[in-house]
Amino acid sequence: MSQRDLTLAEARVLGVLVEKQSTVPDTYPLSLNALAAGCNQKTARDPVMNLSETEVLAALEGLREQHLVNEVSGTRVTRYEHNAARGLGVPGAAAALLARNAERHADNPAFRKDMLVTLTNSADKLNALLARLSRYGAGGVQRLEAIDAAEVIEAVAARYREAGGDCPVYATPGQPCLVTASRETLEQVLAHLVQNAIDASQPGMAVLLQTRLDGFNGVIEVADTGSGMSADFVQSRLFTPFVSTKAGGFGIGAFEARELVRAMNGRLEVESREGLGSRFSVRLPLVVATELETHPDGASDDKPSDKKVA
Repeated sequence: MSQRDLTLAEARVLGVLVEKQSTVPDTYPLSLNALAAGCNQKTARDPVMNLSETEVLAALEGLREQHLVNEVSGTRVTRYEHNAARGLGVPGAAAALLARNAERHADNPAFRKDMLVTLTNSADKLNALLARLSRYGAGGVQRLEAIDAAEVIEAVAARYREAGGDCPVYATPGQPCLVTASRETLEQVLAHLVQNAIDASQPGMAVLLQTRLDGFNGVIEVADTGSGMSADFVQSRLFTPFVSTKAGGFGIGAFEARELVRAMNGRLEVESREGLGSRFSVRLPLVVATELETHPDGASDDKPSDKKVA
């Protein structure tokens, strides 16, 4: 979608979202009521405006169309956050400067045009990210085949041990865990999850990988004892692209991992508590389950069935 100049209301709404993220982080993202109040406040605003909630909603819709605002669900009240810093690659300091200037010059068409140019100067980066996100689905992974997940986690852990680092990565020895997957894709998923675990942990804290069997599924667990995540973040924001708890992060690691697991007919689950750590579980179909689904009568592609039909 081609970018257009922001309207006066859109510039004010975007500026308030960026401002409030820094000044009132405990109440950010903002509810519609709080956002309207921020747009209409009498101090540090030029011009002073009197936008109705209907006008603010219209501005939000316009900003959403340009991928500059996200709607955050999962709570009793719908909330809104800006997407400028991560979605368009605008550094936080630049976004804060835009917010301050938007408060003073949002009525100036020339400023609004310059503001849009600043927001879109990372379009190439955004397009590359979108291309990366668009490849998921059934055709987005290598050929699915029988692999031993226990061997994969040992290989991933060995790679991190060889690279060194502040947090040791261990693979717990276990019985073979034959799943249907793409080895390359599974290693990519585990690399995402292990790196996230390291980022959430203090130096010296271990990251543990293990496999187990659960019915017709093989389960690969990546566990840490790091900072953990709130239930609200896990429910409504963890798998949202361009939302991250890391400074400067693009927030696509967890999303990418989930989509890659789904492309292998699996499921990614997470348990987390703030201050205690997180456990991500990659659940993939066992080879025997895939064979039963493919040949429910027990026949194979190579041999005729001995089953007699009355």
